[in-house]
Amino acid sequence: MIWLKNKKFRNFHFIVIGILVILLFSLNSCCTKKYCSGADDINGVTLTNFDSSEVKNVFIVFYTKDSNFNEKVDSLPLEVSNLNDPDKIFYGHTSKKINTDFDYRLYFTTINKEYTVSSFKTSEAKCNTCFLAKDTFIKLDGYTVNQNYRDAYEIEIDKLND
Repeated sequence: MIWLKNKKFRNFHFIVIGILVILLFSLNSCCTKKYCSGADDINGVTLTNFDSSEVKNVFIVFYTKDSNFNEKVDSLPLEVSNLNDPDKIFYGHTSKKINTDFDYRLYFTTINKEYTVSSFKTSEAKCNTCFLAKDTFIKLDGYTVNQNYRDAYEIEIDKLND
């Protein structure tokens, strides 16, 4: 093989291999930078169609899953903030993550109303899928509010519909 003895062609092979290695690493590294938020990252509840006076004192109570809301685990106040100007959409944030391994009851003490949240449905989903990389996370597919199932990727309590 005469062409391998030629120094020009030998260097060409090293350059091509080097470019391919750099290209593979750069393609792989650009894909995994996005965090995949899922069912294990729920920090609160969206509250819709409530007046600001109605969400002043809201508590979330954690129950053992499938205990028919009899085995209380923890109780925390929701820190509620307004998400829009007409004062109808709020976000209730907790200091403890909402875990799909529990059932929940939200107490609105100002209006003497409660909502149950349970029967979470989750699935494994792909995220950051690209060349040589694939991340997975647990996606929230749905849950029940007061025994009515809702397909949703985040928890929402709607005063008019729940």
